[in-house]
Amino acid sequence: EEIMQTLYPHEGDQSPTQTSALKRKQKQVTDKREFDPNEFPEVKEYMAWRIRRHKKRLADMERSARTIQCALRCFMARTMMGRVKKEVAAIKIQKLARGIFGRDIYRMKQKELWAAIFVQRAIRGHQGR
Repeated sequence: EEIMQTLYPHEGDQSPTQTSALKRKQKQVTDKREFDPNEFPEVKEYMAWRIRRHKKRLADMERSARTIQCALRCFMARTMMGRVKKEVAAIKIQKLARGIFGRDIYRMKQKELWAAIFVQRAIRGHQGR
């Protein structure tokens, strides 16, 4: 209690009703920390002027944002189309290569089959004589 009196010497001098009124007032001040421009016509007028002034600036910024977004979308579309074209070209090359390799494998198997038949025919002809 002595420490409280040394820290707050005038607090004990006030009556309980004055203390509660002071606390209520402090509470109102802390509750009303938000700024309401409607209470001050000068501030309201200034803010309206600021809003009008910044409308053009905001419109310019929105137009700039749309331009940037459009350019980005165009770039993405072009790069995506480039990737699609490369993929289509790669698929065509793969298809042609598989056809060539498949035909080569078929020719080699045909030669092997012909050689096996030739050898069998020679052996069976030799056995029959």
